[in-house]
Amino acid sequence: MDGRPARFKDRGSTPLASTIFSAYPAGKVSCINRENPAITANQAMFPSKAIPSLAFLTISCVVTSATGCSSGTRQATAQDLIRKGNRCYSGVWVPRDVERAAEYYRKAAEYGDPDAQYLVGRCYDSGIGLPKNDSEAAAWYSRAARGGNVEAQYRLGLAYERGTGIGKNLLQAYLWLNRAASSGMEKAASSRDALGCRMTPSEVTRAQRLSLTEEPKK
Repeated sequence: MDGRPARFKDRGSTPLASTIFSAYPAGKVSCINRENPAITANQAMFPSKAIPSLAFLTISCVVTSATGCSSGTRQATAQDLIRKGNRCYSGVWVPRDVERAAEYYRKAAEYGDPDAQYLVGRCYDSGIGLPKNDSEAAAWYSRAARGGNVEAQYRLGLAYERGTGIGKNLLQAYLWLNRAASSGMEKAASSRDALGCRMTPSEVTRAQRLSLTEEPKK
């Protein structure tokens, strides 16, 4: 008798929550940091900064039984699909295939994962992996923004400000930029402040109030 619960015996399994550390070459991140998945996923697709040569990222793994699903199963499945998409995009362990990466992101987005929804929006926005489509990009950013993805909130704000793929609306633009800025995003704060200079004081006050107290219009 090894003292382990029956469901873990003879499987070589670890406890329900385990941590895996993975190291990849510079610029090739293929897994998600569960503490900040949006940033990690965005760096994997569109790296804007040099990534350390050995990036150690943690992945929380949830083990479920074959007869039941934990409350985190949908999220775990979506995160696994995102990791596969990142590998295809960056060419880690598999040949680089941006179209297949976009397919994985779409599948993950079907589980309602905001990070996956944001990545689908980025594919449409950039034309990488999917045909460039500003309307689709704005629609996916909107879904992800309402799910709490800060980068999507920022990009949705810019879309409203410029009228890119969505009707131009400075109130909505300020609202979403302010939400992103409230999460600590400096570039969103800069864009919000610049936009505020083009609005009346009453419009700014209204947008600030809505961003903090009400669900914005779709």
